[in-house]
Amino acid sequence: MASIDFTDISYLEDVNPRAFQAISSLRILNILHNFDPILVGTFPLKLEKPTSDLDVICSAEDLNAFAHFVQESFSNAKDFTSEFGEITKRKQIERKGEEEPGGPLESIERAPYFCANFTSNGFPFEIFCQSLPTRRQNGFRHLVIEQRLLDIGGHPFFDKVKALLHSGVKTEPGFVRLLGLDNRRSGSDESHNNAKSQSDDTVDPYEKLLELEEWSDEDLHTLITNAMQK
Repeated sequence: MASIDFTDISYLEDVNPRAFQAISSLRILNILHNFDPILVGTFPLKLEKPTSDLDVICSAEDLNAFAHFVQESFSNAKDFTSEFGEITKRKQIERKGEEEPGGPLESIERAPYFCANFTSNGFPFEIFCQSLPTRRQNGFRHLVIEQRLLDIGGHPFFDKVKALLHSGVKTEPGFVRLLGLDNRRSGSDESHNNAKSQSDDTVDPYEKLLELEEWSDEDLHTLITNAMQK
């Protein structure tokens, strides 16, 4: 796969013409222009399944105002639903000093979001918004590292990823499992995508994938090569 500028939706016309037409007809990116919308998920990577959403992430300081705008703009669409939620991330903090006995402390970070789902032009859409800039949201960061992995791994790796995802495994858990960064190697996974991830018993695949952002292409190539030989 060639490198793609995911902030310019024109690439999708070659990747998936039907999805590109659905987005263009709905004018969703034009309507959400002030909120820095970016299409993320499986469609940009050609890994979509028949049930995959067209996932559009946005950024807004005022989530209530954004929700009102989305409801005004899209509530007439088929199967429209919306909700506010909160992503919870647990983080361990090392204790400092001998005067603080016991194991590591744990802090909980909470990030609110707004999400809307509906169907248009034969495709399910999801609009997801946080106050965080879109390029710093996990959905975009996952997309970028996944593209790097597919670029480096080439067609054999792409085929293995696609086969695993089409067997029922979610995207990020699938990449992590295939790369051997998770103890499990097969079967389905019920974890949600970028925004609503849950830790499994061994490793959080969503956080684990983000760790690869700092790896060099050479190190990623070695990781993929070793995984493909297993």
